[in-house]
Amino acid sequence: MKSIFKLHFLFIAQYYFSFSLFSSCFLEKKHGCIHNLSPIKTAKKTKHQWYDFQFQTAPCKVGRVVGFNTSIHPCIQLYQDSKTPVLLKDVIIKEDESDWLFNQQSTAYPCANSDISFQYEEPAKPETNYQPIRSTDATTGQVPTIKPNQRVNVSGTLSLRDKKPKEVMLKSTQKSSYVTEDCILEDDTGAIVFHIWSTLIDQVQTNKSCKFTNLTVKYYQRSTSSVHHH
Repeated sequence: MKSIFKLHFLFIAQYYFSFSLFSSCFLEKKHGCIHNLSPIKTAKKTKHQWYDFQFQTAPCKVGRVVGFNTSIHPCIQLYQDSKTPVLLKDVIIKEDESDWLFNQQSTAYPCANSDISFQYEEPAKPETNYQPIRSTDATTGQVPTIKPNQRVNVSGTLSLRDKKPKEVMLKSTQKSSYVTEDCILEDDTGAIVFHIWSTLIDQVQTNKSCKFTNLTVKYYQRSTSSVHHH
């Protein structure tokens, strides 16, 4: 009897969970205009291809749509360029009206101007608070007092230590590059460890005075500082 009760309760719980999960999303169709379509991108972890765009459904109502149906991307681009009103069908919309999902089952069709209740108008693009990182002049003795990831300009005498460049894989691009590690840059105030990447390796010589600009300060093992050129 207990086992039957447990199985019955488990079935109800699973059914309730599945129903709750499904009822939080809706398949809908929406009329509107497409703006700011992105190129097709590839997710770093899953390698899935995706894109996004803004979809205007009212004079002051614009939402974000994330698309995974890449085959229809050229059509969406055409609708945007021609300023054609569009019907999005079978888009997944959550109850909280966050980003809409345009998956493999979703479709987009051109529609008449009379199907929308507003005139086509380019929405303002989202503002960004990006500020370029400025580099500051510093001596090698001042570098250890500078916070990580700050940019500096440093002058001194460079020692390459006769080390051969090492091949490394860059995480940002998944391409190989070369770096000469643990070089020394010194002046009258002290010395710092300096890593030189491939774009600069052939341009510097050991025991020569150099001025390096736009360097990034890094810390290892909490106490060891190094500087990377860009």
